[in-house]
Amino acid sequence: MDTVKRIVSLLLTAAILITSSPVSAFATAADFSSSADTEAVYEQIADGENPPLTEQDTAPPAAEEEKSDTADETQAGDPQTTPAPSPSADAENADTDKETTTEDLSATGENKADSAHNSAAGTKSVWGDFSYTVLDGTFCEITSWSGSSTELTVPAQIDGYVVQRIASRTFADKTSLTKVVLPDSLETIGSELFIGCTSLKTVTLGKGFTDIGSSAFSGCTSLSSIALPDNTKNIGSYAFSGCTSLSDISFGDSIVSIGRNAFDGCTALTSVELPDSVTSIGFEAFKNCTGLSEINFPLSWAEAPSRHNSYGGPDYQGQIFTGCTNLKKITVPAGVTKIPDCAFSYCSYLEEVVIPSTVETIGSYAFYGCSNLKTVTIAEGLEAIGYAAFQYCSA
Repeated sequence: MDTVKRIVSLLLTAAILITSSPVSAFATAADFSSSADTEAVYEQIADGENPPLTEQDTAPPAAEEEKSDTADETQAGDPQTTPAPSPSADAENADTDKETTTEDLSATGENKADSAHNSAAGTKSVWGDFSYTVLDGTFCEITSWSGSSTELTVPAQIDGYVVQRIASRTFADKTSLTKVVLPDSLETIGSELFIGCTSLKTVTLGKGFTDIGSSAFSGCTSLSSIALPDNTKNIGSYAFSGCTSLSDISFGDSIVSIGRNAFDGCTALTSVELPDSVTSIGFEAFKNCTGLSEINFPLSWAEAPSRHNSYGGPDYQGQIFTGCTNLKKITVPAGVTKIPDCAFSYCSYLEEVVIPSTVETIGSYAFYGCSNLKTVTIAEGLEAIGYAAFQYCSA
C-alpha cells in the first residue's frame, strides 16, 4: 500500500506540474499529500477507479501558462503552427511605419532646406524674368530683368527671399516701361536704375525706401510726378536730372541730404516744398530748373557745398539755383539762425530777399554773384555777415 501511495503521489505531482506553475504545483502537491482525502484517492486508484477532478483540475490554463507550455512543447520537438497575424494589425503597423517614415523624410527635407537657406549667401539664380543674388538667409538683391512688358510690379519676395535691394542699371534703357510699382521691402535702389527709361510715366515707391541712388531716374523724360516715402533720407546726385516732365514731387518728412545736380534740368518744376529735416543741399542741385518760381528755406538747412583755393577765394561755390530764371524772391522763415555759406550764390535772377529777426549770421558767399538782386530786407537781430556775402550784387 505504501508503494502505491508513493506512485500515486508522484503521478499527481507530475500532472499538476503540467497545468500549473512550479511554485503552485509543489504547494498543491504538498497540500494534496497531506489532505485528509488522500487515503480515499489512493484506494480508488489502487482499485482501478479514477479519482474525482478538483476545481483546480478543471479550470482552463491562463494565457501566459498556455504560452509557456507551447514554448516548452516546441522546444521538445513537437510541431507547432504559428498563428497568422491579424490583417488589421498589419495595416495599422504599416500605416504607422509609413507615417513615421514620412515624418522623418519631411523633417530631413526641412532641415536640408533650412541648411540651404542659411548657407546660400552669394548664390545667383533666376526667377522668371528676374535674376537675383542671395544676400543672406533672408534677403536678396535683384540684379537684372529680361522682360519687355510696359507695366511692372516688382515682387516683395523671390524664392522665399525678401527683396531688399535692386542693383544698378537693372532697368536701364527699358524704353517700353511706362509704369513701375516697387515693394515696401525695398530699402535702396542702385545708381542709374531707370536711367534712359524715356517712356516711364509713373513710379510707386515702397514704404521702406531710405536711399535713392545716383542718376536713378536720370533722363526719364516722361516722368511727371513722384512721391518719396517718409522713410527716405538721401537723394543721390543726378537722381532726377533731365526729368523734363517732372512737375510734382513730394519729399516726405525725413529727407536729410539732396545730392549734387539731383534735379538739374527739371524744367517743369514750378514749386518745391522741402521738409525742415533737410540739412544739406548739394552743388547745382536745382540747376536750370527754369520753371521754378517758388522754393522754401528748410529750418535745418546748415550746409551748402563750398571749396576754396589756396588763396582763400572761392574755387567753386554752391550755385544750387544757378540758371533758375524764374526764381525771383526768397523769404527766409522765422526760426532760421544762419544762412549757410554759398546758399544762393550765382542765383543771378534773384531780385528780392527777406531775412527775419531770428537770423544772426549770413554766411560767406551766401548771395555771391546775384547780379540782379535789388532788395534785401534784414530785420533786427543780425550779428554777422560773412566774407563776400553780397559780392557782385551789382543791381
